[in-house]
Amino acid sequence: MDLSEPSPMFRAPTPTSDSSEGVDDQIGPAPLPEHPPYLYLLGEDPLFYFSRDENGKFIWPELVQYVASHFSPRVGCLIRLPATVGGCGRCFLRGLKCTFTVRGDACPPCLAGCHECSFADPFVFLEALALFRDTGYAQQTSPAECEAFLTRFYSDAKAAFMIFDRNVQRSQSAIESGYTTLLNGITDPTILT
Repeated sequence: MDLSEPSPMFRAPTPTSDSSEGVDDQIGPAPLPEHPPYLYLLGEDPLFYFSRDENGKFIWPELVQYVASHFSPRVGCLIRLPATVGGCGRCFLRGLKCTFTVRGDACPPCLAGCHECSFADPFVFLEALALFRDTGYAQQTSPAECEAFLTRFYSDAKAAFMIFDRNVQRSQSAIESGYTTLLNGITDPTILT
């Protein structure tokens, strides 16, 4: 399998020279963009060197050789990488309308129902970061630009990890506050069963 050539699914249709129709007259979906090349083989991607502590809490990849860039506007772009399906996974499967704000914040339906939200899933965030990295890397034109892009990206990603964790904590505290308010307003706790 030749990976240097895009699959037919990602190739843009080429107009035939004997066609009398103009490009504007063609009906159909726009051609899909080519998928960015993968920078790493399976199991070698430093973004996915994460672990869990003894309590099961997610531990981000260390990326030791990079310094977190806390005040870069690019960090805000990373934490706002859009959802690809138009909603979180739970709402999408149930046909609910939800809105994306930032990575780490649960969407309103999941927050109201105290459900896990894919917007607050660190693995989903890492996948979005990997796609952004691979796409940006493919747009660089020289080895020096590629190295500079990766250095900026990993520094920004380290700062985005911290913001993601803060957003998750904010969502969890909103859920806890909602439960506390609900329980304080209930006179008969048997209605909760």
